[in-house]
Amino acid sequence: MLLSICIPTFNRKSKVKNLIILLESQIKKYNLYKECEIIICENSDKKNQLIEKNFKQKHIKNVRFLKPNIPGSFKSNLNNLINSSRGKFTWFLGDDDYIFDHALDIIINSLKINKVESSYVTFRCSGKPGSIRSKRNDIYFTKLPKSKNHKRKKYKNLVNMSGKNFLNNYWLSVIFLSLCIFKTKEFKNFIKKTPVKKYSSPGYYHASFLIPFIKNRDVTVLLDILIEDSYNFKFYTPDGQFKAWITSWINFTFYLDKIFNINYKVILEMRKISILQILSMFKYSLLFHLTFENSTSILRIYSKYFKQYKIKFYPEYFLLKFSFYIIRLINSNKILSIIISMIAKNIDKNFFSKKNIEKFKKNFLLLKNEKTTISDYSKKWTINN
Repeated sequence: MLLSICIPTFNRKSKVKNLIILLESQIKKYNLYKECEIIICENSDKKNQLIEKNFKQKHIKNVRFLKPNIPGSFKSNLNNLINSSRGKFTWFLGDDDYIFDHALDIIINSLKINKVESSYVTFRCSGKPGSIRSKRNDIYFTKLPKSKNHKRKKYKNLVNMSGKNFLNNYWLSVIFLSLCIFKTKEFKNFIKKTPVKKYSSPGYYHASFLIPFIKNRDVTVLLDILIEDSYNFKFYTPDGQFKAWITSWINFTFYLDKIFNINYKVILEMRKISILQILSMFKYSLLFHLTFENSTSILRIYSKYFKQYKIKFYPEYFLLKFSFYIIRLINSNKILSIIISMIAKNIDKNFFSKKNIEKFKKNFLLLKNEKTTISDYSKKWTINN
């Protein structure tokens, strides 16, 4: 078997269901039954594990379901999928990403016809959150030649490069789970010999291995746009927001910098992203304060981070500290709160508008009272950041 399509998921039955139907339609259309399999690891509680039952009744071929070793653990989910993969190549596919109707045909036939032996394979994706689906909005590989669609049937639409060159120019694409295809046996052997240190982030567990894995290996990039990145600025509770935007990324940057000594250009770009994320969290904190006229819960989250994490010499840490002190000031001094709020509103009128504050409050309370979930909530409302 050439390709194992591995889908990690958590309490998102409808999304996985739609994705499986989409994949099955492509397998049938291009007659790829002998070339690939679909493996789903639904890493949730037993109450929500209904996907397997639904699909067993419909007798869909080429689909296997795994039970997680540690429910709720993304790390356990990915490990389970990797160890169960039977294909020469393994493709991680996010349950909420949209694959275009020719994607499987292009991936499988490009690998077969070109006899690809690269350790890592990836492809172009499009995506502008909230916009109409388009096959033209290349996100990560704008430096590469444009796709020659008229040659698609020949499946020669690809480029090869060294892992070093790839990481220097296109490292960010590895963060996007659904762009990651790798040689199964080679990667399994690599992760057995490469322990991931404590600073690696659970949110970027796949990239914690894949970036060092790619470093000294060959890479193939398919030039067609095959998937749409569904990423959006989703709404989270304050604790979730902090983990999603700050903790994970700073830890991950430190891990790649100090543990694996990844190219300094890559680290510089990652640190720029860290700074933007810290500023985003600061904006979120101000919005929270304006909405509820109190940000004590936000302060507790910052304080918890400073107590638990030992990464205290990165510039990002000092920016985070500065943000914390400003939030503490506006929480304790009404005059300063009014002044800083007025400055913020002048800088970003839309984000701090009355309309956005009302939406924030309404939907935050829905989430708090468990009348909606994060995955459902993101469809209804997002922060225009």
